[in-house]
Amino acid sequence: MFPVPEMDGRLKKKDEVFVLKIDGYKGDPIAISIDYLKKENIYQGEIAETEFLVITKKDGLTRAYESQGIKFHSYRNGKLLDADKKEWVVEEDNMISPYGKYLARLPGHNIFWFAWFNVVGDTRLIY
Repeated sequence: MFPVPEMDGRLKKKDEVFVLKIDGYKGDPIAISIDYLKKENIYQGEIAETEFLVITKKDGLTRAYESQGIKFHSYRNGKLLDADKKEWVVEEDNMISPYGKYLARLPGHNIFWFAWFNVVGDTRLIY
C-alpha cells in the first residue's frame, strides 16, 4: 500500500513481533517474533539492566513483566512455574509469587516487523 524504505529479511514484512517499550529500549531495542512466542510460551531477557519475562497464551495474547533475577521454567495451561517449580499467579497488572512477591507488568505491544524495523532499525530479533 505504501513504500517501505528499508527491509530486513529475517522475517516477512507483516510477521508480528512483540516489542517492549521500557526505559532504555531505544539504546537496546528487542523484537520477539509472535510465532516464536506461541511455540515457546516464555522468553526472558534484559534491556538496559531491566530483567524481564514475556509470556504468551495459546491464543497469542502476550504480556511482559519484570523478573528481577528470578528464573522461570515454563508457562503452560495458565500456570507459570519458576526454576524451583513454584507456581506464580499471573494477573493483568502483575505476577504474584507463592510468598507474596509482586512483579509489575511492563509496557509492550505487537507490531508488524516492517513497521518496527523502519522506525527503530538496529534491533535484536528473537525468532
